[in-house]
Amino acid sequence: MALPLGETITLLVQILLIMAAYSLLLVKDNHAFRFAQASLGAVSLANLVVYTIITIRSTSIDPLLNGKIIYIIPILLGILLYTRIIDEYAWMSRYGISVFIGTGLGIAARGIMETQIIGQIKANALPIIGGKIYPFDNIVIIASSFFVLTYFFFTLKPTGAARSVLDKSSKIGRYVMMIAFGSIFGNVILSRVSWFAGRIGFIVDSLIRIFAAA
Repeated sequence: MALPLGETITLLVQILLIMAAYSLLLVKDNHAFRFAQASLGAVSLANLVVYTIITIRSTSIDPLLNGKIIYIIPILLGILLYTRIIDEYAWMSRYGISVFIGTGLGIAARGIMETQIIGQIKANALPIIGGKIYPFDNIVIIASSFFVLTYFFFTLKPTGAARSVLDKSSKIGRYVMMIAFGSIFGNVILSRVSWFAGRIGFIVDSLIRIFAAA
């Protein structure tokens, strides 16, 4: 049974765009890759505009029309941002920008404190014996955290034996970070290879569907 014409064209366009994107690996920069790159940017921008309009309507305009007058404040602050287009009234955009930055900074600071500081301290408050993988893996986590912290210890400059201990500890911390960064890089490469294999599988399956249905 033949595929519908619209579905066939869609699959062929997807295949051509995927091949154009990966053509950068074969012939470096070329017009096909630039076309695929521009298409991705255009589609992403179009989706962003549509979702932005939907978000504005659902989070501000609709509540305002339903009687929630308080929503007029963020709407006016958002409108003030566009006064930067007119030089004479550009100073009015500072009010919207200041509220936006202040609110964002407050939310971000709270999140950073919870996840990057308090959360990390809680994650390292482990019993010495009895890890989830091996009995002594908690020791490795605690010791690794300590060695990495000593690598960034710049407050005091001890001398003598303390200096020698700190140097050795910071050196171990540097090795720990190298292992961690290497592991992260390896995971990134594996994920990229997995995506590439998925795209190749999509191309093969799509071609089989097109020619089998012909």
